Amino acid sequence: SSAASDVYKGQVEYTESPVAPGQLKHHYMPKIPVILLKGNDKEIEDLNLDKEILKNPVNLELNSSAVIAARDLYQNLRDFDHKHSSIVIKLSKEQLDSEKWNGIINRLNKAASYSV
Repeated sequence: SSAASDVYKGQVEYTESPVAPGQLKHHYMPKIPVILLKGNDKEIEDLNLDKEILKNPVNLELNSSAVIAARDLYQNLRDFDHKHSSIVIKLSKEQLDSEKWNGIINRLNKAASYSV
């Protein structure tokens, strides 16, 4: 018998897959809920949330520099996983309108459980 006849001829299946893991929505999602408040006038009370989610929230203050905020964001989200009931992040209108913040806002939208 030839070596070629010993080669396994299996079926190849193709599935849709993102180019990078960061493109998956859950990639940036911590184990506790992330609540995004978009715009200067939004408050946590604008959301009708379970009291357990609001029992021991932490307000995550983003650095005013988009470069520093981007560098720290992923680690900050992971640091709060077991210490609090939820993470509240306020985004100002200026941040939402600035191109420098587009990547950060994209990541936060992927991480968010609730948004208003």
